[in-house]
Formats: sequence, structure tokens, C-alpha cells
Amino acid sequence: MKKFASFLKKDALLLEKINASLRSPFMDWFMPKITYLGTFYASLIILCLILISTIEDKIPFSLTLVISMVLTSAVTQGVKRTVNRNRPYNVLLNLTVSKIGIDKYSFPSGHTSNAFALAVITFCFFPYIGVLALFLAILVALSRMYLGVHYPTDVAIGFIIGTLSSLIIYFCLIV
Repeated sequence: MKKFASFLKKDALLLEKINASLRSPFMDWFMPKITYLGTFYASLIILCLILISTIEDKIPFSLTLVISMVLTSAVTQGVKRTVNRNRPYNVLLNLTVSKIGIDKYSFPSGHTSNAFALAVITFCFFPYIGVLALFLAILVALSRMYLGVHYPTDVAIGFIIGTLSSLIIYFCLIV
């Protein structure tokens, strides 16, 4: 139990460092905007844009993306409601916080899991666009800590859930 408490303390210290060290007027403007790319709604908008495009593999891509997003969201919300980890701004008093698009619990990060689910599926179908999508997913993950709404472990597990869910669906349906 002491090791786990020590781990959680290090998690909080890392969050405090990330939350404080990157501060600038530009980041204060940019991070709230980039974080919205991790919402389920952003994925739906991207999906609609792809469906009206002339991209060759749009139907297999769209089907794979939808199933991946559903699995990712189900796993993320299931874990979130089981673990019930309080948001860091409810525990740590010295964070700079922007409460954007949040529910009660923090573990794991739904924005991060959604962003990586979208990025991984995009990378599997369209590698060149996927590199940009992965970069944006990393920015979404960073934004969640910058905004003070997630611990690093929340973001790390969100990354794992989004990535693994997408790869499982991709390899089951496509490969």
C-alpha cells in the first residue's frame, strides 16, 4: 500500500510540474481548443467529413472507426465508473485549472482514449494523415494535464485503451 501511495504522490507531482511549467498566454489560449479534438463529437464531425469525401477506403475506414470508438468509449466509461478517481483539481490546490468538457471522475482520460482511437485507425488506413493525427492525439493528452483535469496516469491509460481498442478492431475487421 505504501508503494501505491508513493506512486500516486509521484503522479500528482508530475501533473503539478506539467501544469505549471508550460504556462504562457499562447498555451492558455491553445490548450482549451486542442482538447476538444478528443471529444466523441469531434470524431463524429471527422467521420462525416470523410463520408462526404472522395477517399477510396472511406467505407471500411468509417465502419472500423465507429466500432473502435464505441469499444473505446465503453471500456473507458466502464473503468471510469469502476475506479471513481477524483479529478486532480478536487485534490491538489495549486493547479491552474480550466474545467472543459468534464464529468466527475478522471481515470482514465476519455478525451485521450478517443483521440488515440481516432489517430490509430487513421494511421492504419492512411499513414501520412495518421502521423498528423497521432501528433494531435499527443497534444490532446498533454492538454488534459495542462488544463488540470487529468493526472499523467489517467492520460497514459487513456492512450493504452484507445490504442489497443483500435488495433483489436482493425485486426479483427480488416487484416
